[in-house]
Amino acid sequence: SSGKPVKFEVRMNTHSVELSYDMVTVSILKDDQGSEYRARVWNGSPPGGHHRSGQLEFPAMANGTKSVTLYLKNISGVPERIFEWKIE
Repeated sequence: SSGKPVKFEVRMNTHSVELSYDMVTVSILKDDQGSEYRARVWNGSPPGGHHRSGQLEFPAMANGTKSVTLYLKNISGVPERIFEWKIE
């Protein structure tokens, strides 16, 4: 909804590495208008272990945004994981 924080449900499962990342630090959201948003809050399982889930929250986006891209950086040796959504 316009003017409200943007929230993503995130789940990670692995048996090869410890998921000891600060999700706020490794997450960036970009919109189609060139704006970049830093995560504000991670409401979920703490760092560590092989399974993590929670909600990642970003500030409200600019009006008129038509698509967003979520970047998760440097998790498990992968420089960047990219997830894209169109907003209708």
